[in-house]
Amino acid sequence: MSWELLSNSYPDRYRETIIAREEENLKQQKAYCLFLESFYYTCGFREWHQRADSSDGMALNATSKASTDISEWKSKTLTPEERKQYVRYDAVMQTLRRIPDLAKREAGYLVGRVSDYGKLPEYDDNLGVRSMAIYLERLSTKWETERYVAIVKVFRWLTGHKSFQAAYEDEEEKREFTDEGVLPASDVFKLPEGIDLQNEELWDKLMREEEEED
Repeated sequence: MSWELLSNSYPDRYRETIIAREEENLKQQKAYCLFLESFYYTCGFREWHQRADSSDGMALNATSKASTDISEWKSKTLTPEERKQYVRYDAVMQTLRRIPDLAKREAGYLVGRVSDYGKLPEYDDNLGVRSMAIYLERLSTKWETERYVAIVKVFRWLTGHKSFQAAYEDEEEKREFTDEGVLPASDVFKLPEGIDLQNEELWDKLMREEEEED
């Protein structure tokens, strides 16, 4: 049988099912990556672009005003306080006592090699708490019991919801998971505070703003 005949013997629905399953799996992994990033940020960890001394991929040396590249900055010896902000493990450990019932061993499922954070594809947007709960619930079918228990504890700490189901069933839940923690949902159509719509000069400035930023 030729490849063309073999290929055509499968209905489009069959092919689409394979693709849909793969896309759903990717979405779940990306959502989990965002969940972990939100967790790390809430613990006090800061990515390079989130740090006060960071600018366009460069970092200011903590002891001088001279700019150094990231690799050089990372090679320097960090103080205990700097480690709480620049090292995920230290950030999580300093926060551990604030997370109800989460033991250090359980935290191992959320930071470090066993968390699988380094293998996850990045999520490049925010995600509503209810949607996050659904993705985590679906992904949890692949977790061992200990991992599931640890992640639910952190989810509860971040959102206040006792379970994934409680979160996605809450129609009043409007917050979002972001790489800067769980925040109120952003309104893309909200006008800047105090803007005078009758001020033509200001209006013209606002019209140019996005173009100049690009």
